[in-house]
Amino acid sequence: MDRVENNNLHIAIIDDSPEDRRVIRQNMDRCLRSNNLPSADYHEFECGESFLSDFKKGTYELLFIDIFMKALTGIETGVGIRDIDPDVKIVYITSSNEFAAESYNVRADYYLLKPLTYRNFREMLLAIRFFADPDSPDSFLNLPD
Repeated sequence: MDRVENNNLHIAIIDDSPEDRRVIRQNMDRCLRSNNLPSADYHEFECGESFLSDFKKGTYELLFIDIFMKALTGIETGVGIRDIDPDVKIVYITSSNEFAAESYNVRADYYLLKPLTYRNFREMLLAIRFFADPDSPDSFLNLPD
């Protein structure tokens, strides 16, 4: 992945709720800090259309996408993302598990149900092995409770 010189992670949050975007940033920052991991540069989008209009392969390491948005849904946004970048990690955020099956049709890496908590983020990062060393099958992220 291409990263800027400061070596920060590039994370996009696609959610029409400013409060949910804040909670996602807060929980991710806590996970990163607790493990002395690189900081993140967050890029926020209120809708899938605005995100897809500029999206290029390799721009982000991780995407958080709300399922329920106006116009394009999170699932439709995910389909557009996969057409451009089949490898980026996608985590769906939603208040309902109604679309969990559809999220796997776009090869989502995880499905987080609200309310969003540090514990949920911790479990998600462990499950998707986001910070695992790809050269070591036994390497796991150590996230304290």
